[in-house]
Amino acid sequence: MRRGLMLAASAAAILFAGALLAAAVFLARPGLLLTSRSVGAALKRFGADFSPRWSSLRFSADALTLRRHRYNLSATDFCVADRQGVFSGCFSKIELSAVVFYSVRGPVVERIEDLVALARSARLDLRRLKAPEAPGVFAEALRSTSVDALRLEAPSFSLISSQKAASGSLLAVLAPGALRPFFVSADLLVGDSAGERRLKADLTADTDLLGGGAWTHIDVIGRVDYGAERARGALRLRREARRYAGSGSCEIIPSEGPLRALRLTSCEGTAPLSVAAAQPSAAELSCRYELVLSTP
Repeated sequence: MRRGLMLAASAAAILFAGALLAAAVFLARPGLLLTSRSVGAALKRFGADFSPRWSSLRFSADALTLRRHRYNLSATDFCVADRQGVFSGCFSKIELSAVVFYSVRGPVVERIEDLVALARSARLDLRRLKAPEAPGVFAEALRSTSVDALRLEAPSFSLISSQKAASGSLLAVLAPGALRPFFVSADLLVGDSAGERRLKADLTADTDLLGGGAWTHIDVIGRVDYGAERARGALRLRREARRYAGSGSCEIIPSEGPLRALRLTSCEGTAPLSVAAAQPSAAELSCRYELVLSTP
């Protein structure tokens, strides 16, 4: 009996030592374990619900420090289709460079240095989408991750909801060094029970919302054309020590009715922050406005 216990204890000690050695090797030399072949096998094993496939896949891992790694992934002809029918898409090219820190609570994506995703086709069906079990955890992970550069292209994109369907092209670019480095555009044909209308929209912004911490500024210019309706706007928002302060303007041109145009100019607003509350409970806004009406 005693001999059996000693053998079991010895085996447990050997396993524990082996696990510690493997962990030490992984933290110091992640590229020995995380190779293109092992990562590809893991994607097929743990991503089986999305049926991933590709023509080529390359992966590399480097240790910046003992617990901070840089991972680089590139793939061509990468396609996924989840079993629930929520999302399917094929990407001619995917490139990702990310820095991951291994804390006592597990891995944390600190920074996405570059993300390129060029989709030949993509389809999203919101009717089949289930609410995430822990949306707060996912949102917090996004807020804590900084994004340095990205380019997302979907020239053939379709979106389906219970009331509308849209198809067309989407583009999102974050280019460091530009005056307004973040750019998003959409050109979609939107249909519902009333018929189809074309939606064209673009937005340029200078903001640190993707900086991975508490944001301090948003500087946005955007426009939307939806059928015969048009809207233009600009917003400048700053987060100061105890308040939000902003300014902006907009113009809205309806397609029907006696109102020909609504213009808001010289808008100024503030929203004080209390010491205890993270979000403001009240706000003040003042604008000059102009109404243009059609005469009978």
